Amino acid sequence: MKDPTTTLEQWQIDDAARLKALYNERKGKLSQGEFGSRYEIGSQGMVWQYLNARRPLNIKAAAAFARGLEVDVSEFSPKLAAEMKSLSSTITLPSLNSLEAQARRAQEELESDRLDWEADQSRERAQKSKGFPARPISVYNSLDELPLDTTVLITRVDVALSAGNGRESWHIEEKEPLPFQAGYIARLDASPKHLVAAKVRGDSMEPLLFDDDTVVLNTADTRVPANGKVFALVYAGELLIKWLSRLPDGSLKIVSENSKYEPLVVPPEKLEYVSIIGRVKYRSGMGAF
Repeated sequence: MKDPTTTLEQWQIDDAARLKALYNERKGKLSQGEFGSRYEIGSQGMVWQYLNARRPLNIKAAAAFARGLEVDVSEFSPKLAAEMKSLSSTITLPSLNSLEAQARRAQEELESDRLDWEADQSRERAQKSKGFPARPISVYNSLDELPLDTTVLITRVDVALSAGNGRESWHIEEKEPLPFQAGYIARLDASPKHLVAAKVRGDSMEPLLFDDDTVVLNTADTRVPANGKVFALVYAGELLIKWLSRLPDGSLKIVSENSKYEPLVVPPEKLEYVSIIGRVKYRSGMGAF
């Protein structure tokens, strides 16, 4: 039978040997199955394969092992650590220039006669109603029909880590924008051009944020306060939404709302592996329902 290690490059075999030594030193009382389940690596067999160079480490698995062993990825895989650093610094979100141009065109194309007709209908309904004037309900079939003088379109993106051409990279897909009332956006104390909406993945921020919720991020607000706020960030090749707070020594504390996930402290000398995308300013979704 062919030795599985022959399909790995030498640096991958060396990484596995260093990882196994660290694992045996720092695993504590957890079995391989318990370790794999707690840190989302996989089954006992998956953990064993990574440790014994039967399966090549990838960025996601390396980050999970590093988190569980409380070490830096560079301590067992300098190559993957360098890729993580590159990923953390290269994620960029699309600007709103195209949406602003689209909004201007749509506003120019709005028919003034239709707006006048809607205003007349509203006045007639208000005059016929008893007690408080009834507020009309408008139905729109597309974003182009929205009254743009009172509507703000927020860029919505789907961000994922994808593999290709022998390495991992960020895949950012721009979705149909989300409409918000201009008055509400004003209360967020943020410029619309700096706002972007994205999906929450996983249960680490429950019950504050649930899987598949939508959050709006202010990409201009990346300063982490000492008292802690919720931010989206990239750390060690992972896209996360977490509580962040700055410690007196300059370290960054990363905390999940869900108590089953342990807090993480990134020391000042490792902050180059962290890229803060923006602060969470709004959340919507089904929650626990």
